[in-house]
Amino acid sequence: MLGFCLLIAAIVLFFLNGKSTVTRSATQDSKTPKPPTSYDSSRNNPTAKSNAATATGESPALNHQALLEEINEAAVTYDAAALPRIQPYLTHSAPEVREAAKNGMIVLGDAAAGPLLREASRHVTTPQEAVALLEAADYVELPSGSVLLKSQAAPNTPRPSGNLPQSPLLPQ
Repeated sequence: MLGFCLLIAAIVLFFLNGKSTVTRSATQDSKTPKPPTSYDSSRNNPTAKSNAATATGESPALNHQALLEEINEAAVTYDAAALPRIQPYLTHSAPEVREAAKNGMIVLGDAAAGPLLREASRHVTTPQEAVALLEAADYVELPSGSVLLKSQAAPNTPRPSGNLPQSPLLPQ
């Protein structure tokens, strides 16, 4: 029993010592001054961001996660002004980023995304992706549904009868 406790303590110390070494080196790296740049060419170019992250040693999976978060942030604004932020990702080299950009345009829900999706469908590598982009374009261009009020209905329009619950939004 004593041997088991000593073994556990040794393992804990080993892992704690390894983490403190990593923390110290990361702290030292963050204190190293970096030269300022006057222009960041990767700012609006998702492929350049991906290449820059690979060059700095950042994991591509972490970089893709950051891109997916950026796409999501733009999509949940529900503002057509965010479409240009998502558009470059429709032709990104990573399929999961392209899929997220397509879904982001759908979530954003503006009909102005239709032409952007159609244009991107001309530049993708697989026909399946092109069809998916065209279907997404058709979807975002569908007219929105609206409630037809009694005053707007044509005369003699049949109304539901029976024990159906009435909507509080519709006039009786």
